Amino acid sequence: MGATSTYNYQPAWDRKRIGLHVLFWVIFFLYNHLAFAPMPFSLTNIVTTLIFIFSHILAVYTNLFVLIPRIFGKRRYALYVLSVIGLCVFFSIFLAVMIYSWFQWMLPDAWLGFSSDKEMFVGTFFGSTSSVVFLTTGIRMVRQLMTTEKRRRELEKEKLET
Repeated sequence: MGATSTYNYQPAWDRKRIGLHVLFWVIFFLYNHLAFAPMPFSLTNIVTTLIFIFSHILAVYTNLFVLIPRIFGKRRYALYVLSVIGLCVFFSIFLAVMIYSWFQWMLPDAWLGFSSDKEMFVGTFFGSTSSVVFLTTGIRMVRQLMTTEKRRRELEKEKLET
């Protein structure tokens, strides 16, 4: 017998909401690009940052649209935590493979400099992936709490009025 979903927060996707998501990812791109690219705004570094951001976008929206409603929403918290860890590991490896492939294709000699630091490199990917997944999960949970509290106050107000 399956658990019923108690997490039914489904925000409307209007222009404002889409705009906020786009703004978030543009700021995230600019921050990462300006903070970590050796030569900002060179084509190679822009593509590298786009690969980085694309992987994070896939991880975040997989969590928001698949894991939260299907696992967390059914109060399967231990499975959710394990799923998020697995998600972060998977997308960290995905990101490492994508970056490695990009460097091998574009700058094969540059990758040799990273060969001694590959574990640190993948660790950095895991840290950044898990950080953005946890940040966006936190934002989603706070919005859920605010919506639930607003509904509770509205119901209380209606009850008092009747």
